[in-house]
Amino acid sequence: IRGNLASYLNTNESFDYNANFKSRPDVTVRIRIHEFGPVDDSTSALNASWELDRSSSSQPQLFSEKFITSIQRTDAVKSKKKSFWRKGSNPDLSPETRAMSQALDQLSQKIAEQIAGLRRTGQS
Repeated sequence: IRGNLASYLNTNESFDYNANFKSRPDVTVRIRIHEFGPVDDSTSALNASWELDRSSSSQPQLFSEKFITSIQRTDAVKSKKKSFWRKGSNPDLSPETRAMSQALDQLSQKIAEQIAGLRRTGQS
């Protein structure tokens, strides 16, 4: 997800949770995964909630949303979307893994859109 966000936001300034910061980031993303994996023989699902927080504010929460998606595994194989996981694409990935990666990509894109909107309005 971090790699996808960096790609969608066209930045190298994204860090994993355990990074040592010299200064606090402007915005942090908190993701809770409630369900992730195969639902049946042809579908994988992702059920998550996520928040954007401002690191240096008395009112830190900027945005909160629930995210649910189901991916048909055959659709994941045919997808033309570019995402971080495809950069080092492995043709041996199973359809299940591809579908799960596509679900994470959709979540990443949603978060990146919200961060980009905050940037445009000067909130981040």
